[in-house]
Amino acid sequence: MKAHILIGSIGSGKSTWAKLMAGCDFKNIRVSGDDIRGMIKNGYVFDFQLEPIVHNMMRRCIEEALFQGKNVIIDDCVSTLTKEDRKSLCEYLVTQDPNIEISYIWVICDYDVALKRRFKNLRGGDKFSWKLVMDKHISMFEPPSEDEHINIKEIIEVRNEHDY
Repeated sequence: MKAHILIGSIGSGKSTWAKLMAGCDFKNIRVSGDDIRGMIKNGYVFDFQLEPIVHNMMRRCIEEALFQGKNVIIDDCVSTLTKEDRKSLCEYLVTQDPNIEISYIWVICDYDVALKRRFKNLRGGDKFSWKLVMDKHISMFEPPSEDEHINIKEIIEVRNEHDY
C-alpha cells in the first residue's frame, strides 16, 4: 500500500490536490485533519486542546483505510510542519504496514497567493489572525528530505500558483 503525505503552507493547495487525487482512483482515501476539526466543532475551529482527538481520529481513519487495502492521502498542515512530525507519522504508518511506500507531496505556493486564498475563506477567523498563523507555520516549517525515514520512496514537488 501507499501513503501520500501532503506538505505545504496554509492555502498552498494541499486539500485541492488531495481531493483531486482521491477522486481519480477508488483505492485512494483522503484523511483530512481540517475535515475532522470541522466535524468535531460543527464548522472549522482550531482548538489546541482538541488536537489530540483530531490526531487520534486521523490515525483511526488511516488504520481502517490500510486495513481495507486502500492507499491513504494524508492532508493536514499541522502534523507535517517539521521533520520530527513527519518522522513520527512515517513511523506510525510502518506499524500499520511494514512495506508501505511513503511519498511526500510538497505543495509549493507563493506566500501572497496562499494568503489571498486563505482570505477568501476565513473559517471563522479574521485576516490579521490568519496572517499570524501563516507566519508562525512558515517560521516552524522544515523542508522535507528523503532521509527522514527509510520508507520514503520519493518527494514530489507540486508548484501551485493558480488563483482559484
